[in-house]
Amino acid sequence: MSDSPDIERKIRTFSSIEDIVNAMKAYAGVTIKRTEEMVKAVRAYEEQVVRALALGAVLEPGYFAPAPGGGRRIVAAFGSSQGLCGPLNEHVAAALQRELRAGDDLLIVGRRLQTAAAARNLTTADFLDSVVSVSGIKPALEATIAWILERYLRGDVYTLSFMFTAVSGSQARVVFDRILPPDLTRRAAEKPAGPAPVLTLAARELLSGVMRELIAISLYRCFAESLRSENWYRMRVLEGATENLKRRIGELGSLRNYLRQEEITEEMLEILSSGGFYAR
Repeated sequence: MSDSPDIERKIRTFSSIEDIVNAMKAYAGVTIKRTEEMVKAVRAYEEQVVRALALGAVLEPGYFAPAPGGGRRIVAAFGSSQGLCGPLNEHVAAALQRELRAGDDLLIVGRRLQTAAAARNLTTADFLDSVVSVSGIKPALEATIAWILERYLRGDVYTLSFMFTAVSGSQARVVFDRILPPDLTRRAAEKPAGPAPVLTLAARELLSGVMRELIAISLYRCFAESLRSENWYRMRVLEGATENLKRRIGELGSLRNYLRQEEITEEMLEILSSGGFYAR
């Protein structure tokens, strides 16, 4: 059995780990709050971009006409590159397995998601690391946009969809969101009031620019949503770790007290058995 100094060392070790876990929880909490605020603002702007695209489509009705044969799909799936986020990547990989079709152009964002997808025989050479902080969204955004536009320039791509995890209240769910072509059904009635606007650009050129803006802002939202959900899952894991550490420290504290009493009793017995206690 361990002695009380050994138990003390273990308690200090567990206490140090608890301090690290608490620091990770604080960082995750700040990230969750920041991304939650970002997502609200980005959604509002994205809504305005879709409205602009709908109005532009009125000027160029055939812009979003289906490609011959339906065209190809681009699917970008967002997961995590770091651990301690529970079943996040497994859930996204399972949804990806259900949604993916033969011929789809797949991009996986997140090293852990790539591993989870490979376990389901969903392999792709196109892979990017996920972001670990809000400041990492911008460079990741540029790399992802470049990958998407490279495929759009081939001329055979028609549909762009993003798969990510979104958190609402106390629940997380995997979302499969079609970005292009946008759903303009409810925008069909929104036609420009009054005379047609005067454009300095050709309608198709204008739509192309707005479409790129939609890709960019939708990607930004997906990165923010994915980062938020990753830290939401991580917070739940860390809270469980905190409870476990507290329980272990409590158990070790009880064991330490028991061993101290045993050591005191043994010392008393040694003194009594030596006969020195009775010496005059």
